[in-house]
Amino acid sequence: MSIDTVMVLRPSKNAMAKISPPQVIRGIPLGQTGIRKSHGITVTAYKTLAEQWPNADNQTVVNEGDTILIVGPTAQVEAFAQLR
Repeated sequence: MSIDTVMVLRPSKNAMAKISPPQVIRGIPLGQTGIRKSHGITVTAYKTLAEQWPNADNQTVVNEGDTILIVGPTAQVEAFAQLR
């Protein structure tokens, strides 16, 4: 997985990152993944070959080759971005 961008948002100590989706969330509606509870991050938008950055919702399914935009506390964003 590549991390394209990590931006730390101060003073709130939150961050956002543009990353490839890790295996743990691919092919599953985001609402069923539990990533907000288990990893403390939110997927806010996604990009596929066919779409340009629509907002993500609970029914969004991301796959290998997509790109996601995640936000949350800096440590959680950095940790999630390291998942494969």
